[in-house]
Amino acid sequence: MKIVTRLVYWTWCLPQTILGALFFVVLRTLDKEIRLSKYEQYTVVAESRYVLGGVSLGMYILIRSIGLSTKERERLLRHELGHIRQSLLLGPLYLILIGIPSIIWVSAKKLGLFPKIPYSWLYSEKWADTLGAEDKWMGFRRMAN
Repeated sequence: MKIVTRLVYWTWCLPQTILGALFFVVLRTLDKEIRLSKYEQYTVVAESRYVLGGVSLGMYILIRSIGLSTKERERLLRHELGHIRQSLLLGPLYLILIGIPSIIWVSAKKLGLFPKIPYSWLYSEKWADTLGAEDKWMGFRRMAN
């Protein structure tokens, strides 16, 4: 199963895995205080002060390391895990169907647009919340703290 999972990330999820690896290398270069952990199935979690929120690319979850309560961190990790699961389902279509709309939506929200509409209104974010809420899914289990 370990070999199959790694093969899926580096074939079916190749575009986002390459982007995630590049972001990961840049973060490790910039932030000497980066915190690293893993979900099962080789999903790397990097917590850095240089990440403004969270992003999931291939096998990489990159989240902010400052200003989050334990509950907020858990919610963010679960949401980003939902995006990882979307990536595994959609493969090379992930960036087009999920990544780009998510970037546009979070940018609009950060600019103060649509203040009365919840972040989870967008289909990609609502779906990520739903997938991230499942404790066991295709071999993934909840991360141990």
